[in-house]
Amino acid sequence: MYHRNLIFSIKPQIFELKCVFSYFRLKTHITLLLPVYVHSWEQRKVTEIGKIYIGLVTTMTKHYTDEGTLLIRNSDIKDGKFEFGDNPIYLEKTFAEKNETRMHQIGDVITVHTGDVGTSAVITENEAKSIGFATIVTRPNPKIIDSNYLCSFLNTDKHKKWAVSISTGDGRTNYNLGDYFELVVPVPSIAEQKRIASYIQKLNRLITLHQRKPNFYTGGYYAE
Repeated sequence: MYHRNLIFSIKPQIFELKCVFSYFRLKTHITLLLPVYVHSWEQRKVTEIGKIYIGLVTTMTKHYTDEGTLLIRNSDIKDGKFEFGDNPIYLEKTFAEKNETRMHQIGDVITVHTGDVGTSAVITENEAKSIGFATIVTRPNPKIIDSNYLCSFLNTDKHKKWAVSISTGDGRTNYNLGDYFELVVPVPSIAEQKRIASYIQKLNRLITLHQRKPNFYTGGYYAE
C-alpha cells in the first residue's frame, strides 16, 4: 500500500530530524494525512535483529488430521494476516511434539518462502504453537525491533520487489534463506517503531472498512 511504502522509502543519507507527510487515497476518494517523524534510523541486517529459521521441509501429509497443531503454509500468509479458508490443516499431536522447537511463538513474523515471496504476517494468540511448512520465521528481539513494525516493512513494495529480484526457481519463486539473511532493515527507536506500526494497522483497518460495501439485502457488508 502506498502509505506504507512511502514511510519506508526514506533514504539513509537524509535521516536528519524531519517530518514526512504521507498521503494516500482510499477507493472512496477520501484522502488522509499521516505524519511520520523520522530521525537517526539505524540500518541493520535482519540477522542482527532476531532469530531466523526455516519451517519444516518434509512430507507431512500422513500426519494431517482434523484437529491438533495448526499448520501454516505459504499460501496461508497474506499481507499482515493469515487466511486459512474453510479447511485449515492440522498436524497430529505426537508429530508436532517431536518438532516442538519449530513451533511458533506470539510475535514471530512469518514470511512467504515460495510463491508471493516477502509477504508476511505476525503470529498472534490464534496461531501460537503452530508449525510452518517451508516458511521463513523471524523471531524478533523485542529490545531491538517490534514485530508489527518488521512485518509492515516486509510487506512494502520495496522489500517485495527486492525479494523477487533475488529469488530463484522455475515456475515458482523461492526466497532463499541465505538471501533473506542479506536483508537490511531500517531500525528507528522502539517507540517510533510502535508508533509507525500502530498508524499502519489503523489505516489498513480503515481501508478495509471502506472497501466493504453495504449489503442492503442482509443489513451487512460484502467486499468489493
